Amino acid sequence: MTEIDEEVLRDQLKAKRSSLRKEFEMNPANTRLTLEIRLIDDLIASLAKYLQMQKASKADGRTEHSIAFDLHRLQRR
Repeated sequence: MTEIDEEVLRDQLKAKRSSLRKEFEMNPANTRLTLEIRLIDDLIASLAKYLQMQKASKADGRTEHSIAFDLHRLQRR
């Protein structure tokens, strides 16, 4: 995935989250929406962490494989 693809994905996730929040505001009893919003928030956070690690890796010469491994370890905490 290129940096542009990752930014597009992040923007798409944010747009989906925004739409779900608006729907939830109209129907707060729909707990399914809160779960979907939470999942999207987690995906956005993981993507942000990945992008941060990827930028740091360019500075210290790490491979994408080692970044993916570190990201996986962070998600399991």
